[in-house]
Amino acid sequence: MNVIHILVVIQDYPGFSEQCEEICDKLPSMTRECSKYGIFFFVTCNSAMGIRYKLQQNFSQMFVLQLNDKSDYMGILGNTGGVYPSKIMGRGIVRDHKAVYEFQTAFVCEDPAREADVVRSFCQRLKKESGSKKAARIPSMPKAVTRERFGNLKTTFEQVPIGMRYRDLEPICLNFRKLGVQQVLAMERHKLYPMAESMTELVQRETDWELYVFDPARNMTVEGLDGEHYLTDKPEDGVRKLFWITVERHNQWKLANKKVSGWETPHSIVVIFAGLSQVRKLLSEDGRDKLRLILERNRGKFGQFYWAMDDQGSASAYSQEEWCRGEGLWIGNGIGDQIRFQINGRKAEFGKYIDSDSGFVIEKGAAEKIKYLVSSHGAKEDEGDE
Repeated sequence: MNVIHILVVIQDYPGFSEQCEEICDKLPSMTRECSKYGIFFFVTCNSAMGIRYKLQQNFSQMFVLQLNDKSDYMGILGNTGGVYPSKIMGRGIVRDHKAVYEFQTAFVCEDPAREADVVRSFCQRLKKESGSKKAARIPSMPKAVTRERFGNLKTTFEQVPIGMRYRDLEPICLNFRKLGVQQVLAMERHKLYPMAESMTELVQRETDWELYVFDPARNMTVEGLDGEHYLTDKPEDGVRKLFWITVERHNQWKLANKKVSGWETPHSIVVIFAGLSQVRKLLSEDGRDKLRLILERNRGKFGQFYWAMDDQGSASAYSQEEWCRGEGLWIGNGIGDQIRFQINGRKAEFGKYIDSDSGFVIEKGAAEKIKYLVSSHGAKEDEGDE
């Protein structure tokens, strides 16, 4: 039985390991067993210590190009017997059994400036000779995740798209009926507003949903909401109204459980607190109690969903309340320094700078990087793919 050999090339292993941590954990076992199945790995690295020793042991041969320090050659190949690569482009050394030899890398063409064109024409010739179809384009993360990126995905109260996963570029959705409340945090409050605007726009597209937006700092761009549904410096009446809606629906739900006909779900209500700590400061003590009860008692069964958005420093004022579960969404960079969400372990990407259009979804101690949906006016600023 003839088996087609497969060559896997990993260019710049340190960079690859940062972006694909889950795959790198499997590489030691893969590279150890791959050759007997006709699979071979070719891995490049720009430093002597860029590949862990555990993984290096699985490679039977190492080609070493020019390095800055001569001691690095010995660290990789052992005693080189005084053999080092000449200061010529493409020169390197390799160990063959006991001896170390110098080699010259073959060039694709005589003129290095034409390498890309030569490789491109070579691939086109192979394609023409083989008659095979062109390989599908590798999906890439768009600069701006718009509603159109979700295709025919239908938005329901059980399936609300909020962005795309970096891992597989698939939509990530929330079940509003199951969650009831979703906490959203960032290092700085201003990073919350783009997402608050995109969620406002998404909810407004659903004609049978009712939307309330609390924007005490008046930093959001909101259209189509009256003073009863867009509240700024006087949130007391809005919180009181939502409290009595919750009480009424709770009573209806209890009565329905005693009847054979059951509970008929009322129209859906979505509430966005763009700066929950600011809203709390504007409420009376009774208003804060009502707000706490709304968030604690709501579990989505009453057809209500609450976005509790805030900066992580201000969130300490209510972090001990029952509805703060240690899970939610994080926006922008700084997730490695926050203390509100409970995350198991640390990833290299936690320390990287992240724009406010991306972040993490934290669930059951695991954090997954995602890119958030943007509003229509935010999408006009960023077009194309990353």
